[in-house]
Amino acid sequence: MKYIIFLILIAAIIAFLIMSYEGKLFKLKRQLLIANNQIERLRKQVPKNSTYKKGKSSEIIFEVPSSTMGIINENTNVLLSPLYNSDIVRVTTVKMEVKILDKAILNNVNWYYISLPLDTNINCRGWVNKDCFSYFYGDSSDLVKN
Repeated sequence: MKYIIFLILIAAIIAFLIMSYEGKLFKLKRQLLIANNQIERLRKQVPKNSTYKKGKSSEIIFEVPSSTMGIINENTNVLLSPLYNSDIVRVTTVKMEVKILDKAILNNVNWYYISLPLDTNINCRGWVNKDCFSYFYGDSSDLVKN
């Protein structure tokens, strides 16, 4: 009689462990399915015309800028990176004198890393295309029209 009760107790413990394991496995499968759906949704949001391609590397040539200051046109997009489809950090509403910090050439296009004359340090730096400048100069005596 003791052996039968012992065997029933062992069988109940094993059944409980199996049911507990199956419940955890079901929850993990559901979480994996939800995560896969979220990844697919995010992949669809990535633009197809992105300049990033697997196996293709872009060459960025950094140079010392010939001018330290410049005037950018109104409605200029200040970008997060030197790419046309990059996120916009700020859009200028007026012509603005900016400090040129760096110069990069990417795909034969000149980009300038600039600092905007703002009172805050939030979104005050970014990349601007050379075509967005109206003037370049080192100091106020040597103006160069673009």
